[in-house]
Amino acid sequence: MTEMSRREMGLADLLGNGKTLKEHRDEVLERTKTTGFYNGLEKLEFKEADPITYEKLFSRIRGGLVHARETAKKIAASPIVEQEGELCFTLYNAAGDCILTSTGIIIHVGTMGAAIKYMIENAWEINPGINPGDMFTNNDCSIGNVHPCDIATIVPIFWEGNLIGWVGGGNPRHRSRCNDTRFHVDRPGLAFRRWPAGDMPQDRH
Repeated sequence: MTEMSRREMGLADLLGNGKTLKEHRDEVLERTKTTGFYNGLEKLEFKEADPITYEKLFSRIRGGLVHARETAKKIAASPIVEQEGELCFTLYNAAGDCILTSTGIIIHVGTMGAAIKYMIENAWEINPGINPGDMFTNNDCSIGNVHPCDIATIVPIFWEGNLIGWVGGGNPRHRSRCNDTRFHVDRPGLAFRRWPAGDMPQDRH
């Protein structure tokens, strides 16, 4: 009997290598622990071989994240974002670890990363699913968030059908209407949910 792939069995194979996101992340953690270098990378071969091109690419991606933050500041309804600039945009790899971040309030690098890792640890590629065009929002303090008025928006990045990373934006809401403690059992509003592609509120008719 031949071994069927995850895709042939109808299971998610977001990485295109037959491994779940959790299996992938566990391998990254094990290589990091064993070698003392993140994911076992003792050197960055591309950086050493072509440092100029490496820095150009680094600066272009970093510039894109900073530009996203500056654009969000100009169109935001929240004065916390528009006036104080309390937000950031961050790029993560498929394992949910930060690659690059914009300027801004850096604490959300960790809060958004925690939300991505929650999805990985709890097999969200199977239920509720992770697909191109999906968007995930989180303000749940039990899943990495600081307090309910901070809303993290997370989008998976796909290339040629495979998940290669994530991008996240941490954007606080107006705090005058926010819960005044981290957990409020009598005031609903904590949620970590998936918005399927084409099903965002502004897309509904």
